[in-house]
Amino acid sequence: RLGDGREGWPAFAPYDGIVVTAGAPDIPAPLLRQLREPATEEAGGTLIIPVGGSGGQTMTRVTRTGAEPTDYTQETFHDFRFVPLVDEAAGGA
Repeated sequence: RLGDGREGWPAFAPYDGIVVTAGAPDIPAPLLRQLREPATEEAGGTLIIPVGGSGGQTMTRVTRTGAEPTDYTQETFHDFRFVPLVDEAAGGA
């Protein structure tokens, strides 16, 4: 699929997992909204994304914990350097 990576792919949501392979300055809200809500015996969907600026990013794991897209836990891991996540609204291609 070709498109704005910050928007994800809402047509096929919700997702058990989303892996982003480009650095993002922040965690895009559309990706959080596309994570599957947790079930009784299952954790919610998980997003793996490198977050930070051009100097480097921190690998971040976000797991949805409730019905609201703002209900999640966040863990950070090691630092990396990725190419930037394209934001079409900001003039990226």
